[in-house]
Amino acid sequence: MSSAYNAILYNTSLYGGGSLPDPIEPTVSWADLLDCLYPRMHASGEASLVWWTEANLRGWANEALQLLSREALLFVRRDTGNATVAAKREYHLPDRHIATIHVAYDDQPLNPTDRDLLDALDAAADAAVCGVGASPTRWYEDTLGVHNTVGVYPSPSAAVVLAIIFIQQVDLLISSASTMPIPRCMAAFIEDYVLGEAWGHDSDFSMPELAEHFQSKRDLYLGLYRQYWGPRQ
Repeated sequence: MSSAYNAILYNTSLYGGGSLPDPIEPTVSWADLLDCLYPRMHASGEASLVWWTEANLRGWANEALQLLSREALLFVRRDTGNATVAAKREYHLPDRHIATIHVAYDDQPLNPTDRDLLDALDAAADAAVCGVGASPTRWYEDTLGVHNTVGVYPSPSAAVVLAIIFIQQVDLLISSASTMPIPRCMAAFIEDYVLGEAWGHDSDFSMPELAEHFQSKRDLYLGLYRQYWGPRQ
């Protein structure tokens, strides 16, 4: 979680007048999960795995994280990396962006609008620029170009912060030293996802009934997460 994200959400007048420390985002290490996974796969470590490798397990864990990122609103971030430029309408979306939730221009919320509707509202939308002292009123997302962008209408006339609240794909696990930005209670979902894929993996040691059991459990967890954090709309 970025310091800018913490500062906006917690270090304001609503949170101790800015005097309280920022909360620390929970993390779970992949190494700790491996310590739990190996015994459940009849192994004491990677060297005693017969039909899988640590890279296999890590790949399935990454699939689980991608599923969480896309199916439940777990990894919501606020990006303030874009500063508007006079008469410039579109701006790059943050890294690993999945979907935009909210856009604000100089802390003023903008209304989400479909690109087609914007053209219907104003035939000269592409050329519209705010007057001096005026602000954009709408935002839209363009995912069809070479780079995904967020656009504002009318184009700004001043340089201010464009704040974007969005759903983000988490960083992939790349080694046993990697961590996941999830609370410990969610580790069971990652473990069951990995076990479901491992026991269903095409090998002489596959156990389809056990794989189905773990896949059912992870579907149950995912349903709970959608209810608690909210599904992606």
